[in-house]
Amino acid sequence: MKNLKLNKKKATKIRRAVSILITALIILSTCVLPAFAADTGADTAFKKAMDLLTSIVRIAGFGLSMWGLVEFGTAWNSHDGAGKLKGFQILAAGLIIFFAKEILAAIGVSI
Repeated sequence: MKNLKLNKKKATKIRRAVSILITALIILSTCVLPAFAADTGADTAFKKAMDLLTSIVRIAGFGLSMWGLVEFGTAWNSHDGAGKLKGFQILAAGLIIFFAKEILAAIGVSI
Protein backbone atom coordinates (compact mmCIF):
# COMPACT_ATOMS: atom_id res chain seq x y z
CA MET A 1 0.00 0.00 0.00
CA LYS A 2 2.77 2.37 0.93
CA ASN A 3 4.70 1.65 -2.27
CA LEU A 4 1.61 2.29 -4.37
CA LYS A 5 1.19 5.74 -2.82
CA LEU A 6 4.88 6.50 -3.48
CA ASN A 7 4.52 5.43 -7.12
CA LYS A 8 1.47 7.66 -7.56
CA LYS A 9 3.38 10.58 -6.03
CA LYS A 10 6.32 9.98 -8.36
CA ALA A 11 4.02 9.75 -11.37
CA THR A 12 2.33 13.01 -10.37
CA LYS A 13 5.70 14.74 -9.99
CA ILE A 14 6.87 13.45 -13.36
CA ARG A 15 3.66 14.58 -15.06
CA ARG A 16 3.98 18.01 -13.46
CA ALA A 17 7.63 18.33 -14.55
CA VAL A 18 6.84 17.26 -18.12
CA SER A 19 3.90 19.67 -18.36
CA ILE A 20 6.06 22.53 -17.06
CA LEU A 21 8.76 21.65 -19.59
CA ILE A 22 6.28 21.51 -22.47
CA THR A 23 4.73 24.82 -21.40
CA ALA A 24 8.15 26.45 -21.22
CA LEU A 25 9.04 25.16 -24.69
CA ILE A 26 5.77 26.47 -26.13
CA ILE A 27 6.32 29.87 -24.55
CA LEU A 28 9.91 30.04 -25.78
CA SER A 29 8.98 28.99 -29.30
CA THR A 30 6.18 31.55 -29.58
CA CYS A 31 8.17 34.43 -28.10
CA VAL A 32 11.13 34.23 -30.44
CA LEU A 33 12.35 37.64 -31.50
CA PRO A 34 13.25 38.13 -35.15
CA ALA A 35 16.91 38.62 -35.91
CA PHE A 36 17.58 41.86 -37.71
CA ALA A 37 20.79 40.82 -39.42
CA ALA A 38 22.38 42.29 -42.48
CA ASP A 39 21.60 40.50 -45.70
CA THR A 40 25.16 39.37 -46.32
CA GLY A 41 25.66 37.97 -42.80
CA ALA A 42 22.55 35.86 -42.88
CA ASP A 43 23.25 34.64 -46.39
CA THR A 44 26.82 33.61 -45.61
CA ALA A 45 25.76 31.86 -42.39
CA PHE A 46 23.04 29.97 -44.24
CA LYS A 47 25.43 29.06 -47.04
CA LYS A 48 28.02 27.79 -44.56
CA ALA A 49 25.39 25.70 -42.79
CA MET A 50 24.21 24.22 -46.10
CA ASP A 51 27.81 23.46 -47.10
CA LEU A 52 28.35 21.68 -43.80
CA LEU A 53 25.12 19.72 -44.20
CA THR A 54 25.95 18.67 -47.76
CA SER A 55 29.43 17.60 -46.63
CA ILE A 56 27.92 15.41 -43.91
CA VAL A 57 25.47 13.90 -46.42
CA ARG A 58 28.31 13.21 -48.88
CA ILE A 59 30.34 11.47 -46.17
CA ALA A 60 27.32 9.34 -45.24
CA GLY A 61 26.75 8.48 -48.91
CA PHE A 62 30.39 7.51 -49.34
CA GLY A 63 30.27 5.28 -46.27
CA LEU A 64 27.05 3.66 -47.43
CA SER A 65 28.45 2.98 -50.89
CA MET A 66 31.61 1.42 -49.41
CA TRP A 67 29.46 -0.79 -47.19
CA GLY A 68 27.43 -1.81 -50.25
CA LEU A 69 30.63 -2.61 -52.12
CA VAL A 70 31.81 -4.84 -49.27
CA GLU A 71 28.40 -6.55 -49.11
CA PHE A 72 28.47 -7.12 -52.87
CA GLY A 73 32.01 -8.52 -52.75
CA THR A 74 31.17 -10.85 -49.88
CA ALA A 75 28.08 -12.11 -51.69
CA TRP A 76 30.07 -12.54 -54.90
CA ASN A 77 32.56 -14.84 -53.13
CA SER A 78 29.81 -16.92 -51.56
CA HIS A 79 27.76 -17.07 -54.80
CA ASP A 80 24.70 -15.66 -53.00
CA GLY A 81 22.28 -14.11 -55.49
CA ALA A 82 20.11 -12.35 -52.91
CA GLY A 83 23.20 -10.99 -51.17
CA LYS A 84 24.53 -9.63 -54.46
CA LEU A 85 21.26 -7.82 -55.07
CA LYS A 86 21.26 -6.39 -51.55
CA GLY A 87 24.87 -5.25 -51.89
CA PHE A 88 24.16 -3.65 -55.25
CA GLN A 89 21.10 -1.84 -53.85
CA ILE A 90 23.12 -0.47 -50.93
CA LEU A 91 25.89 0.60 -53.31
CA ALA A 92 23.39 2.36 -55.60
CA ALA A 93 21.69 4.10 -52.67
CA GLY A 94 25.04 5.30 -51.37
CA LEU A 95 26.01 6.68 -54.78
CA ILE A 96 22.66 8.46 -55.11
CA ILE A 97 23.13 10.02 -51.68
CA PHE A 98 26.74 10.95 -52.48
CA PHE A 99 25.75 12.71 -55.71
CA ALA A 100 22.46 14.15 -54.36
CA LYS A 101 23.58 17.78 -54.81
CA GLU A 102 24.51 17.21 -58.45
CA ILE A 103 21.30 15.26 -59.12
CA LEU A 104 19.20 18.05 -57.64
CA ALA A 105 21.09 20.64 -59.70
CA ALA A 106 20.49 18.57 -62.85
CA ILE A 107 16.74 18.56 -62.33
CA GLY A 108 16.68 22.28 -61.57
CA VAL A 109 16.57 22.41 -57.78
CA SER A 110 19.13 24.79 -56.32
CA ILE A 111 20.45 24.38 -52.79
